[in-house]
Amino acid sequence: MECNMTGWYRTLLALAGGALLVACGGRDEPVAQAELSLAGEVLEATSLEAVDSASLLSARGAADALGKGLMTALLGQLEAEGPDGALAFCADSAQLLTARYQADGIDVHRTSLKVRNPANAPDTVEVRVLDLLADLHESGVLPPEYVEVRRLATGTRELRYFRPITVAAGCVTCHGPADNIAPSIRSVLAERYPEDMAVGYAEGDLRGVIAVRRALPE
Repeated sequence: MECNMTGWYRTLLALAGGALLVACGGRDEPVAQAELSLAGEVLEATSLEAVDSASLLSARGAADALGKGLMTALLGQLEAEGPDGALAFCADSAQLLTARYQADGIDVHRTSLKVRNPANAPDTVEVRVLDLLADLHESGVLPPEYVEVRRLATGTRELRYFRPITVAAGCVTCHGPADNIAPSIRSVLAERYPEDMAVGYAEGDLRGVIAVRRALPE
């Protein structure tokens, strides 16, 4: 399978811009209206208005930093070594790079319902939100960001911030239907991720989210 590097670079550059795009106003009305208890936790709100501006800006900033940092590194590997090198970067370095963007009181990471790396598996809240975003995406109303405010069993309040990630054209080279993935890439995937679920996507599908978690002031 031949690879047009210029096309790859342009596609992933476009993906970087799309993944980092955040509407400043966002969606002010609640996406879902329900109270949910989970191991002593209570869902208090799903509206951006329920979050103080400083906390919301810090969550957006963490999502921006992780998305931009990973994409910059991936584009560099892609340009230097092609898709095989980019896949090796994802396998060897992405988790370490993600750890660099953790800050005091803020956790930021990527997750999906179909993970490639088991370390990125979603927790219970993330599974439910990913299901919700999948339904919204199917209905053509996927928001650029989604938040939940939760009251933990300890009494503290917590922000869960989610930035949807959709599949760009270049992504299907490693995440498309298994039969369409180049043999060299399939070989690396089989070796490094024997339980890989992150295949079968088409351009425009919802791939997952950048998820941010942080405590909220009372």
